[in-house]
Amino acid sequence: MGEQTTPGLDLAIGHLRSGRPAETAAICRARLAADPADFEAWHLLGVARTMLGETRPAIEALTRAVELRPDHAEANRNLGALLAQGKRFGEAIPHLEVAHQAAPDSREAIIYLARALRESGQPERSAGFLEPYLASHPQDAEAWYQLALALAGIHRPAEAIGAAQRALAIKPDHVEAERALAGIHFNERDYAAAIAAWRRVAALRPRDPESHRGLAKTLAVDGHMEEADAALGRVLSLAPDWGTEIRRATLLRPLMRSLADIDETRRRYGDRLAALAQRHPQLRDPNVEVADCVAFYLAYHGRDDLPLQRQLAALYLDACPALGSEAPHLRDWRPRSRPRIGVVSTNLNAHTVGFVTLGLLQQFDRSRFELVLLRTAPPSPSATQAKFSACADQDITLPSNLAEARARIAAAQCDLLYYPDIGMAPLTYFLLFARLAPVQVVGWGHPDTTGIPNADYWMSSAVWEPAEADDHYTERLVRLAAPPIHYEPRVWNPPARSRAELGLPETGRLYLCPMSLFKIHPGYDPLLRRILQEDPEGWLLFASGHSVNWDEVLKQRVAAGDERLARRILFLPRYEIADFTALGPVVDCQLDPIYFGGGRTSLDIFHTGAPIVTWPGPFMRSRITSGFYRRMGVTELVARGHEDYVALALRTAKDDDFREAMRRRIRERAGALYKTVGAVREVEDFFAAAIAAAGNGQPSITWNPPAATPP
Repeated sequence: MGEQTTPGLDLAIGHLRSGRPAETAAICRARLAADPADFEAWHLLGVARTMLGETRPAIEALTRAVELRPDHAEANRNLGALLAQGKRFGEAIPHLEVAHQAAPDSREAIIYLARALRESGQPERSAGFLEPYLASHPQDAEAWYQLALALAGIHRPAEAIGAAQRALAIKPDHVEAERALAGIHFNERDYAAAIAAWRRVAALRPRDPESHRGLAKTLAVDGHMEEADAALGRVLSLAPDWGTEIRRATLLRPLMRSLADIDETRRRYGDRLAALAQRHPQLRDPNVEVADCVAFYLAYHGRDDLPLQRQLAALYLDACPALGSEAPHLRDWRPRSRPRIGVVSTNLNAHTVGFVTLGLLQQFDRSRFELVLLRTAPPSPSATQAKFSACADQDITLPSNLAEARARIAAAQCDLLYYPDIGMAPLTYFLLFARLAPVQVVGWGHPDTTGIPNADYWMSSAVWEPAEADDHYTERLVRLAAPPIHYEPRVWNPPARSRAELGLPETGRLYLCPMSLFKIHPGYDPLLRRILQEDPEGWLLFASGHSVNWDEVLKQRVAAGDERLARRILFLPRYEIADFTALGPVVDCQLDPIYFGGGRTSLDIFHTGAPIVTWPGPFMRSRITSGFYRRMGVTELVARGHEDYVALALRTAKDDDFREAMRRRIRERAGALYKTVGAVREVEDFFAAAIAAAGNGQPSITWNPPAATPP
């Protein structure tokens, strides 16, 4: 114990050292019965109960000891360590700081303090304790591991990787350092390195299902689906569970290899769901057990997703009937005179969904409606976050637990819930299954039907939807006259940039397709190949994908084995918004992918006059840019078919007069897309009508937009 003790405590210490903590505890309790202020007895009792695994009584005993001797280093260290082990990091920190101040070289105090600081959101302070310690103790593998985590938390990934590698050089079987290395590589999108690290974790812990689960996730993100399937099979052989069964059944490749691959993938997806349904899986909390939006990539196949989405939703409802619960207040609900609108999203921040939703909410008539933000992710300080908060009457962060989040939304007692981005985050997806408001509306943030019975309306626009679009949704389709947005370009006047400044080829014609690579459908490949073949001086520019593997897969798919074409396919880094808008005047033609085109990307660059060639396909997600052209009254760059698409792209790039005429017309007409207050008023009118209909007992309404398109 480090101090002179009474003979009775000497005997207690002897028992402790001999591995008999129960005898130690008995002696301490007897002494404390006689003297409740005996610091040594409280301290030793806490240590003994820690050894016995009696965590709560141990914390109580050590707390009493520290109350008697607040500056005692060892008692504070023991209490802080025990609190940290129980993940009570905020409580642990003051005690570990006392221990560290009294004994700056105490390894245990530094390790626990560094962890507690990092876990409580102070990674910079954590690194500040570890770095000087490691300067004098460079062979401490655990300290290097803790430093790796702290450095990753303050966005110093290269140094974090180096620290994890130092830990592994000292202790090659340090499995947690290997996991940390895999996680850091994953976050940096170096999936090849992450996969290698996860393989080493699995070799170190072959019987640990989480090792194979981490490997499977990384393999799937990088597109190695057969290996991901095998890794999930190993998880199931070690620890069978329904959530993993569902994830395995619904694996989807991010970049499809061919049209045949799409057909086979969708057939397998449906067959596996049907087979699972026959086994009647049971889920308590699918947000935890499945923890994924397993249908996300379906939208990029260019097919009708309604049957598969409906099949998936039915499986979830059968597996977890509580998903379809109803909020108690709805039994005697009546519409308010000032309806309360709740907006449920993970992305009310600087995200594509946030950017296209913010203006709509800012322009809502607050005298007519009450707005409640229901975030599934806590806001972080930023100008965008502040703008969201300013436009709402209430700004609520939901718990991460599904049942608690449902209860919190129900407690808000909204008249209408708007879900702008179903399919992008598992929690919002599973929340929509419940009836938490009389009216529940889905938006276009992820443009695909949900298949969920309690989703009432899918809010879209007449300029986006084909005539037969009602058949594409399980929800009632609402065709507003104008797109339901109020958008302002984030950079109105982009700075002039040369090709060299933007890292582009200085000669030749530039065809830019700046979308996420999973939007590039295999059916689009022949069109892109034709453009390169018919313009030997042309360069095809993509935005670099999630990984080197994605870039290479797409390049080889488009080039189809022609290395001369492959050399003219380039992948650009992700630009900041100012540099992205500066591309508009520099590239010769921008290409909107067929089957799934641009939305916010087009809005961010149309005002520069960028000529975007597009083709309105069979589903709304391929018709957004053409809908913007309809709003502008510009039709020359809207292709009538695939052949026409190629011809328009080549003409735009090669014919300087045509291209410049298009730039002028687009610049002149682009104002029709921005700050569209009339569109906001129509959304308000639809919301009010839907609420009134629900109040009158109508299950849904058919929205007939005004004949005149509002500005």
